[in-house]
Amino acid sequence: MANAEDITIFVARTADFPIIEEAIHQYVKASGACLNPQKSRALAVGKWSPAETVLGFECHPHIKILGVTFWSSPEESMNDSLTRLTGRVCMHAKNAYNRDLCLAHRVRYVHTYLLTKIWYTAQSFPTPTRHTQKITTAIAWYIWKRAIFRVPVAMLQRQKNMVGWELVDIDTK
Repeated sequence: MANAEDITIFVARTADFPIIEEAIHQYVKASGACLNPQKSRALAVGKWSPAETVLGFECHPHIKILGVTFWSSPEESMNDSLTRLTGRVCMHAKNAYNRDLCLAHRVRYVHTYLLTKIWYTAQSFPTPTRHTQKITTAIAWYIWKRAIFRVPVAMLQRQKNMVGWELVDIDTK
């Protein structure tokens, strides 16, 4: 992945380091840019040891790339990112937009503001049921706070032609 001068490289084998070093050398030669090892980071994923990082980058226990935190194992990365994200969504749902909105606008608020980071992170990690249940509970609380009459979330998730409000079903999506 590359964005301007920010480059992310995922390496599968230590034998690939010389190839990466050559590619970096060619880029520096062609562009006149310089690689700054102090601003560069390495993450040993899986059974790698930090000593095997021959590119001169400091090895870290985790790295944040475009808002997603990566650890040495996929499970650890998924649990950390989704636990923090679920906590943030629940907090935003409880402290959300305080004006009185109609049901349609509350559903739109959920889709537009509360769930956007979930969809972004779900591209990297599948969302376990325990997280989707917490998020669904927080969304239901946001939609129905201070309401006397409530219907089940499943009813809100129905299509409009089926007398619903098309609230997204997080597990299905």
